[in-house]
Amino acid sequence: MGTRSEPEKQPLTKRKSNPRTSKKSSPKRYKKSQKEPVSFVISESSHGYRRKLGMDSNRTCQCRQTHLNCMTPKAWLKSQLGVWQFSFEKRDIRDKTVHPATFPISLCRKVIELFSHAGELVLDPFVGSGSTLMAANDLNRNAVGFDLQKNYINLCERRLESSRNLYNTCKQIAVQDDARNVPLYLEEGSVGLIWT
Repeated sequence: MGTRSEPEKQPLTKRKSNPRTSKKSSPKRYKKSQKEPVSFVISESSHGYRRKLGMDSNRTCQCRQTHLNCMTPKAWLKSQLGVWQFSFEKRDIRDKTVHPATFPISLCRKVIELFSHAGELVLDPFVGSGSTLMAANDLNRNAVGFDLQKNYINLCERRLESSRNLYNTCKQIAVQDDARNVPLYLEEGSVGLIWT
């Protein structure tokens, strides 16, 4: 029987540790998954000013093509009876010095829910305080609002930032421009509902 030769021992060298693969004894810290920063506003200084937004306007629901909305028949009938009543919620703006013609988000939500499907595009040519964009955010609808005044566009941005919907797959954008320029931003036939 022959003798086995022992393998040569390599001198110990310090390996560089890879921060991704090295195991540390400290507890794991999980970073919050952060999405790309979402821009809710387009103004004259923005890159997308007077360019197509590329907003999706396709339904994301499983409703039949012949359905007017995503509501059940029972909910649809219930919404047709009597007088609609709305109440203000915390996110609503009631101060007329902020905007002179505000209305409850629940009113916008009702109309958008009645006449559009999830994923469709809602247009508000005079967005003002942004109640339509807020309702679209709640209902998972894409929405674009136009206004000439920068202070109203900034108000929309603050409101949208403060009420981000984590389950929302749609975009809501406020554009500081004249509503007569809508064709510069949106594809022809892409708007499912106009509400202002």
